[in-house]
Amino acid sequence: MSSPRMTQAQSPASLRKIRIAYIGWVRPGPGSGASLALQRHLYGGGEFEVFVGTHTPYAGLGLPERWQSLSRTKIHERALRTRVRRVLAQYEMLLEPVLFAKQIERAIREFAPDVLLTVPDNTLSWAAYRLSRKLGLPLVSNFQDWWPRGQIHSLLETPYAWVRRMLETRFRKIYQESVVAFCTSEGFRRFLGPHPCAPLLYPCPADRPSPRPLSSPPRPDRPIRVVYGGTLFRYYGEKMLALAKVAAQNPSIDLRLFGGTPDWSAQDLDWAQKSGIYRGLLTNEEFRRELLEADVLIAAMTSAPELETMMRTSFTTKFLEYCQFAKPVIIWGPEYCEPVRVALETGAGLAVTDESPELVVEKIIGLRDPNAFQIFADGAWSAATTFFDPQPIHSTFVDAIHRVIIERK
Repeated sequence: MSSPRMTQAQSPASLRKIRIAYIGWVRPGPGSGASLALQRHLYGGGEFEVFVGTHTPYAGLGLPERWQSLSRTKIHERALRTRVRRVLAQYEMLLEPVLFAKQIERAIREFAPDVLLTVPDNTLSWAAYRLSRKLGLPLVSNFQDWWPRGQIHSLLETPYAWVRRMLETRFRKIYQESVVAFCTSEGFRRFLGPHPCAPLLYPCPADRPSPRPLSSPPRPDRPIRVVYGGTLFRYYGEKMLALAKVAAQNPSIDLRLFGGTPDWSAQDLDWAQKSGIYRGLLTNEEFRRELLEADVLIAAMTSAPELETMMRTSFTTKFLEYCQFAKPVIIWGPEYCEPVRVALETGAGLAVTDESPELVVEKIIGLRDPNAFQIFADGAWSAATTFFDPQPIHSTFVDAIHRVIIERK
């Protein structure tokens, strides 16, 4: 259930800055939606003093002395490039967190945090859990993805079945023993079950514009520009490639895909680049300019059976970000995934639950109708100014952590 709002006497402004030690694989900073959301919560409002323990070097966020990059041996790093990579991945998930907890313990003690924060993952979050138990620190978790059954970029990093079961046991233990367990969707809360403090915490987008951005139906004398940005490998890549091939046959659609290099065949990748459909990976600022020029925005989830649990629990940051542009947002995915459920229930997006790319193209063309365009543009902006508004989302994070400190006094 959501954490209640604090009284004026208990407001964050009346308290000293809380010291948060964050340990996790998702590191705050630019990159994925999860990384940006974490950065906005920890550093955006200036409410916290922050220490970070993660796998990447310091890159200018916060104080350098409050960032520790967890290190591996040179032998380990060399072995990652050999045929034993899959076996090493299992070690990294099961045993390496114990070593990392020992490696970072002294720095955590010296920082003397009020709480330990983690985003549950297949590796470092278990180090956070162990340290919270050893040092007697309250554990706060932010459940964003069910990574034991997630879409791993490299098949060599996929957990064995018995390892996956152990990871899922760890995830549930982290959930049960967290004083606050933020959940990125209602589906995640249903999946994990009852908890005394499990606030809904959508992935925090950037500050929304004010006033409402201008948007208008596509001009009849040019193609509808449709923009997708995000994952383009494995299941997502297959899905967007199928859409690209259908859209390319319709001259009234200008589909543009942005993201890291897809794992398509050389022939398909060459075609997508030469046709102007795949346009590479952009910075956040560059991508926002593309969104401003688009007519319709699209986010996708997969119906692959092995990722059903992840689809029922995770929530794409892109949905929240796209709504800030006051343009129709197409949410293409199975009916059971959380963004589709929200789109169907609130009108924040146009949900397409059929796997057929032809149907998606049909829906895109339907948005040439000014009335249809306006309905979904209004629905997106309504979401951006209410339940997708970054300010109340961030306040949920801040208030829940402050409440932990108050209740421990």
